[in-house]
Amino acid sequence: MSRGALERLAQAGAQLVAAMSERLSTPLVLLDDQVTSQTKFVEIAGALVKSTLTCQSPLIVYDPAHSELIYMPAIATLDVSPAREGDLLNAMEVVKECNAKVQLRKWWEKLRRADEAQAPLEIKIVNASEIGSSAQRVFTVKRDDSGKMTGVVEE
Repeated sequence: MSRGALERLAQAGAQLVAAMSERLSTPLVLLDDQVTSQTKFVEIAGALVKSTLTCQSPLIVYDPAHSELIYMPAIATLDVSPAREGDLLNAMEVVKECNAKVQLRKWWEKLRRADEAQAPLEIKIVNASEIGSSAQRVFTVKRDDSGKMTGVVEE
């Protein structure tokens, strides 16, 4: 072999050793952490409840420079809250199964009806004699059959 060929071979060997040492000093990710989330709706005693389970899978890394395995455990969080109309509308956009969409629609309509059926707010003044001047004014609020205000009459 010529001197030039030996130098090229030595240079290629040095590059290979440098690449191997760099690779050995770089930690290897064996299992990457991923976040997954699952949301379920359930009706309990007439109330619609939303539960969201979020899981972060474990992270496992091998560090060849120190010959150690680094492990971070999985993390799971559970969030339980009353379902809102927006939650159901978001779920309807994502869900592909027809039966599930129908059930979500029924629950959405039930929440809408519950919001509309609330009784009108009643305000009572318990210390009327202590409020105002000697010239007091009394108003009567008129409402229709659905409870909406239709007018005010001063008495």
